[in-house]
Amino acid sequence: MITDLKYTPESRGISSKSILKLLKKADKKKIPLHSLLIAKGEDIILNVYWAPFKKDGLHRMNSITKSFVGLAIGLLIEEGKLSLDDKIIDFFPETKDYNVSDEVKAQTVYDLLTMRTSYVLVPGKHWVKFGLYDRIKSYFEAKPFKPAQTLFYYDSPGSYILCVIVERLSGSTLMDYLKNKLLRRIGFSEESDCIKDPMGYSWGDSGLLCKTEDLYRVGFLIKNGGMWFGKRLMSEDFLKAATSSLGSNRSELSSLHRNQGYGYQIWHESNGGFGFHGMGMQYMICIPEKDLYIVCTADTQGDEPSRSIFIDMLFDFIDEEVASKPLPEDCEGYKALVEYCKELKLVALDGEENSAASDRICGKRIALEDNPMGIKWMKLLLGKYEGSLEYENAQGEKCLRFGLLKNVVTEFP
Repeated sequence: MITDLKYTPESRGISSKSILKLLKKADKKKIPLHSLLIAKGEDIILNVYWAPFKKDGLHRMNSITKSFVGLAIGLLIEEGKLSLDDKIIDFFPETKDYNVSDEVKAQTVYDLLTMRTSYVLVPGKHWVKFGLYDRIKSYFEAKPFKPAQTLFYYDSPGSYILCVIVERLSGSTLMDYLKNKLLRRIGFSEESDCIKDPMGYSWGDSGLLCKTEDLYRVGFLIKNGGMWFGKRLMSEDFLKAATSSLGSNRSELSSLHRNQGYGYQIWHESNGGFGFHGMGMQYMICIPEKDLYIVCTADTQGDEPSRSIFIDMLFDFIDEEVASKPLPEDCEGYKALVEYCKELKLVALDGEENSAASDRICGKRIALEDNPMGIKWMKLLLGKYEGSLEYENAQGEKCLRFGLLKNVVTEFP
């Protein structure tokens, strides 16, 4: 069975010094990592967390949720409840009252799985920010950008629509369906969940909450063609297609490590690998040729350079530091790696201890104009290394604590 830290990196063809170098470089460049797991086959050789993040905590996985929706679609196909050629609109009888374009009517399950849709996102209007809570109506009534089955274009709302189909056909939530059919059988966290939208459907393009090791387990299952230690849990043919490059995605994406192709809601990677990608640098990357799995969580939202830097570092590590045979043991190198990992802490923002603006704004109650969050007023209280933001919204008065030059753990009010 899958094991946890019973083997040295050297015994699985990776030097402890190379891992330590990777961690130190990430910290030096202030990459806001939350966790990093490295495994060869069924053996985990690194599973570390930057405080205050912990092994048993659930983490928001953002667009990795899409890959789970893709797996659920595969299971429904196996059950005979769905086919790749089915028209999406057939699962939404309410659209008879909508103004739906011919391009959207023509879309199939295959088109949405492969991100070759008409891409009907309302331009410049994110559904949360603009309160477009009826995502089904918004999707079907939006003006298409292009015919389906043409160029790749990252269609996040399309993944949500696939999730709604999963929940309508299965009669349960996305995660309950996946747990009952698949995830419990591979030891996936029972407390895992998916955030719901205001309509009651799972947020199928962004809402997955699970653990770092959970993603490794799913990657392990997929790499082994749907087999889990001698038991078949999923169709090998579907997973082979899901992880292959079904066409170029270079038309949209400039990053070398995001334009290797796309399968069924799963990214094709360099070196014949496959991966799950989430906003903020949530990744599960598998390189089958090396029997290698790397999972990381972080929060690089608004910091695309950090994301690009670390992914380049990660693929350089894969290309240069992962051998096919065991290496000589390095007791000192392994000890140094273990000691360094004991002190991992989430990076904090740099800055000065004092600011000329602090005295002008500290303790001042500031009235706000009408805003999307409905905040009436706010007040900053600043100490030497901690502060708080007090404010009032429709729920009442709130207080949000934060750190200055350090991180502070707090409940979001």
